[in-house]
Amino acid sequence: MKKTILSILLASSIFSYGAEIIAHRGDQRYAPENSAEAVSSALRNGADYVEFDIWQTKSGEQISLHCESQLRRLSGVFKKVEDITPEDRKKINLAEREYKHLKTVRIPLLVDVLKALPKNAKIVFDAKNGRSPDYYKKASQAYAEAKMDASNTLFYTHSPAEVKKYFPNSKCIKFLLPKQEGDTFQQSNKYFATNTPKNKYILKPLDAKKFAKRAKKEGYEALGIMSLHVKPSSQAFKKLCEDLKSEGLYLIVWTVNNPEEAKAYSKIVDAITTDDIRKIKEALK
Repeated sequence: MKKTILSILLASSIFSYGAEIIAHRGDQRYAPENSAEAVSSALRNGADYVEFDIWQTKSGEQISLHCESQLRRLSGVFKKVEDITPEDRKKINLAEREYKHLKTVRIPLLVDVLKALPKNAKIVFDAKNGRSPDYYKKASQAYAEAKMDASNTLFYTHSPAEVKKYFPNSKCIKFLLPKQEGDTFQQSNKYFATNTPKNKYILKPLDAKKFAKRAKKEGYEALGIMSLHVKPSSQAFKKLCEDLKSEGLYLIVWTVNNPEEAKAYSKIVDAITTDDIRKIKEALK
């Protein structure tokens, strides 16, 4: 009897934080973000989901890369992502500056990233320019070539109907960019940082339930909540998440690297996106 009680207590302490962990652009401590090496390492080191960014270039390739600044920081090369050619992809070394232990890491195609993962891997797919013609058709062809189970993929997308055409069993994530002021929230029309000029974004009052209902009507099953301007320990934020969840939406918060903040978020959202999976996983034990 004592052993049974002890087992229950241990289990409740180990799993007291219930949120899943999403590796933001893979395991950045081991390999260049968005590389096949980074995403495969993330799952080996305990991430529940792996997230990566996919662009469709002017040449028609779908490549895993976040932005021009990431390319420049990792390789010293400055070029618009959409202008990267197959020749560039085969020459640029993403391990040039920060990951000498790997010697050479190329910009991968979407299919290369998928082939580096288990067939049933849980994926958060950020469709960077998903409005490009044939974007999701080409992505579905990559999934078929890699024999990847798409039912475990969540898409950050502005085109949920287009996603469902080619990925009928996948789910879609809508961005929510909130700004908390005391006990009230406003939402932004675009991503904004602490130093973003106010004329670059528009804020309007956020009605959580109306936002959630509209998102579901548009074809979304999940929300990606930017963490930059909210207070996870506040009762107001907890109520906001309760209202969003009441409509059956899966809540993801991004990007959280502080262990104490991760603990607070883990009690009220479904998943936490982080750059440091080891640190956050340890914090949530």
